[in-house]
Amino acid sequence: MCDIISYMIKVFIIEDHAIVRDGLKALFNSVEGYSVIGEAENGVDAIKVIKEKSPHVIILDMNLPLMHGSDVIKELRPLVPSSKIIILTGIMDVNRIAEAIRRGASGVIMKPSPFSELREAIVAILKGGLYFSPSISRQIIKKLSIEER
Repeated sequence: MCDIISYMIKVFIIEDHAIVRDGLKALFNSVEGYSVIGEAENGVDAIKVIKEKSPHVIILDMNLPLMHGSDVIKELRPLVPSSKIIILTGIMDVNRIAEAIRRGASGVIMKPSPFSELREAIVAILKGGLYFSPSISRQIIKKLSIEER
């Protein structure tokens, strides 16, 4: 990965479960080239501080207290337009995931996925692509293509 992206990747985590946030921070901190620059347990708190952090990547849980993930994306887009947003979810709700993509998410990772897949998604997205966990990619593409007809 170091030969693909030659800078420290700044990550911001929005996740309501402390154990998941702590686990993600520990994983990112154990890999060269990543820095967790902030975290929030809900979208309201994230929106208050994220602009000054300027993350490259935002890891966002869809099911948050106070504000749903797709609504968080809608609020974040104008604040940090160059940040890439990756949805991290344990619930396969294709309608909500499609809405998050329409609002500006660049990828979706299912929580059962290994950390290596999340890192793969980050690289793909920072190179200008999109990334969807294989377990949901076909369903998402089908949903979005039907809506565009």
